[in-house]
Formats: sequence, C-alpha cells, structure tokens
Amino acid sequence: MQGEERRKFIRVFLPAGQVRLMCGPLLVLVGKIVDISVGGIKFQSESEFNEGDVLELEISLPSDFKLCCHAEIVCVQDPKRGGSSMVYMSRFTRINENDRAKLGEFIQKIKAEQDNMLWKKLEE
Repeated sequence: MQGEERRKFIRVFLPAGQVRLMCGPLLVLVGKIVDISVGGIKFQSESEFNEGDVLELEISLPSDFKLCCHAEIVCVQDPKRGGSSMVYMSRFTRINENDRAKLGEFIQKIKAEQDNMLWKKLEE
C-alpha cells in the first residue's frame, strides 16, 4: 500500500541534536542528527563510514539529555546538492534500557510538539 508506514518505531526530525564518536577518553564530533527513534538514528557527517560499521556513539539531545550507545550503519546516502556531508542510517545494537525509555519519552514529547505545529500551520 502506497504511503503506508513501514517503520517499526516513531521517528522525529531533530536538527538540533549532535552525534559524537566515542574513542577512548576523547569525544570526536561526528555530525548532526537528522532524525531519531528508539530503534536508531539518521545523521549527517563528513566522516566516512561503511554499511556494517558499528560505532560507539554519544548522542546529545536538545533537552540536555545525553545517551551512549552502539549503532550499526545500515545505509549510506551520498550528499545532496554538492554538499560534503554523507547521510547515515543506523540501528541501535546496544543501548541501556533506561536510556531507551528516556529517549522514548523525549520522542513522544517532540512528536506532540511537531504535530501541534503542523496542525496550527494547516489551520492558517
């Protein structure tokens, strides 16, 4: 069926979030979040990764909530319109259940805010 949602989890667009690659005691900025769900994250980065790579990430959300997880790159998209940042879709392979629950609450809150903005726009 066309237009049917095939995703297992609700995702929200989150351009204000950041992703960092955890390498020992150093945190290296990797990129910006495009969207996120409790199952994975889509992010933009100038760093190069390949499908199948598993990354240890620190994800910073606009609510000052940070979570650490492992994510496997499942798809890579080339940059659009001459940009240099690649887009990576990944699924969480290891995440603390408490962090996953907090992420779910955060996503529900953001989804409600985004839906509210959309309805207001449609009413104009």
